[in-house]
Amino acid sequence: MLMSEVTTVNLYWIWTVLSAVTVIGLGGLFLGVGAMSRQRADRQALQRRISLLEQQLKVLSAGSIGVGRRLTGVSRELHTALERQSELENRDPGQLPYRQAAKLVSLGASVDELVESCGLSRGEAELLNLLQGGGVRQRANARAH
Repeated sequence: MLMSEVTTVNLYWIWTVLSAVTVIGLGGLFLGVGAMSRQRADRQALQRRISLLEQQLKVLSAGSIGVGRRLTGVSRELHTALERQSELENRDPGQLPYRQAAKLVSLGASVDELVESCGLSRGEAELLNLLQGGGVRQRANARAH
C-alpha cells in the first residue's frame, strides 16, 4: 500500500468516528433539551398546584378562625348562663330542698327518698310528690302489682 492510500483510509475512519461522535452528541443534546422542557412543564404544573393549595389553606384558616371566635363567644355565653342559673338557684336558699326534691320526683324518687335526701318532712314530701305527679305514678304502680 502506498502512503497516500494509508492516509486516505485513516482519514476515512477518522471522519467516520467523528461523524458518529457528533451524531451521538447531538442526539444526547436533543434528549437533554427534551428532558429539560418536560421538567419545566412539570415544575410549572407543580407551581400551579401549590398556588391552588395555598389559596385553599387560606380559606380553611379563615374559616377556622371564624369558628374559633364563634366557639369562644358561645363558651362565654354558656359561662354567663351557668353563673346566672347558679345565682337564681341560690337566691332563696330555703327553696333549694324543694327544687332538688322536685327534680328527684321527676326522676321517679319515692316519698321516703325525698325525706332522706332533701330533709323534708313526710307531709312535705307526700305533697310535693302529689303536686309533681309522682303520686299518680305510685298509684299506677300499686295497681299494677
